[in-house]
Formats: sequence, C-alpha cells, structure tokens
Amino acid sequence: MTAVDLHLNWFPHLYDASLISRANARVDYTFGITSREADSPDSLVVEVTPATGVRRWLGRFEVGTPAATATWGVFSLPDPARFLVVAGGQAYSVVASDPDDWDGFRKPFPITHVLRASDPALVLLVDFTNIAAIGPGGLAWSSERLSSDGIVVKALFGRSLVGVGWSAPDERDVEFELDLTTGKHRGGPRT
Repeated sequence: MTAVDLHLNWFPHLYDASLISRANARVDYTFGITSREADSPDSLVVEVTPATGVRRWLGRFEVGTPAATATWGVFSLPDPARFLVVAGGQAYSVVASDPDDWDGFRKPFPITHVLRASDPALVLLVDFTNIAAIGPGGLAWSSERLSSDGIVVKALFGRSLVGVGWSAPDERDVEFELDLTTGKHRGGPRT
C-alpha cells in the first residue's frame, strides 16, 4: 500500500479519525461497492471517534485498484458529520455517528487526486477523464468528460479550476476551465 493522506483540517468536523496499520484488525463495519472481498489485506482500516452518537468504531474500506496512480486518504468534507475515505482510488462518504449511512462512489474512478475548494466549499474528486464535487449536501455535480486520458490541475482560483486534458484526436494537451459552482467547463480537448 502506498502513503495514505490524512486531511481532517480541510473543514470543521464532528469526529476524529485515524489510520490503523494492522490489516488483520477486527472491525465493526466493512465498506465496499464491488463484488471483491472487502476483507482483503489490501483494504484500508480507519478508526473513527464521533463527537456524539455511537462509540468509537473501526471500518475496513475496500480498495478500488492497486495502481500507483490511485489516491489513498481520509478527508473532512463540507458536511461536518461526514468524512471521505479514498482507498486505492475508490471513494466512500460516511456519517461518523451513523456508519450505516454511507455512499460509495462508482464514478469518478479511479480517483487520482483529491482537492479542496473553499468558495464554494467542495471536495473535488479527479480521475483520468472527469471531476466530481462533494458539497455540504453530498454530490454537487459531475463534469462532462474533460480528457481522453489524464487530467492535470494547474490552478484553483475564485470559483474556477484550470486544468489540462489530453485530446486523443488532436494528439496534444488542451487547457480547460471548470466552473466550480456548476461543474460546466469551457475549452478542453475533443474526446
């Protein structure tokens, strides 16, 4: 397993979370969205201590892919009750005080980057072709295809993201600008 990012300082939150290094840890909850076995030794185990509600619990999160480009991490979200786990590019949003209330995101996948935007308050999930945003109410939007294969984020400023995507028909990188309030873009490659 590669390095795991812990970004709980992105937004105010009502829990604490930490990584458990023991792959064979006895867990209270298992999270997975595919037919693969979530109890594999490659899964990510997270300890969660809610500020209110249930007691401390351990969760095992199924890995999406072992690819080196896939992101691993635990992130606070704009909803202070929820946190995000990305395990090998597979994303899960969980209510800390009610771990039975969770969502697994089939797209974007595999997630290669997770970014924070402050205005509007969003967590951005980037894969090879698209970007999706999680806001205070959950999934805010998913972009149209921005690349044939590979997105490079160059800048986040104001309510915009500027990036570059590969255009296979043109055999070159093409710049695009994404509106963070709507998920709509200008420019970008022909895919």
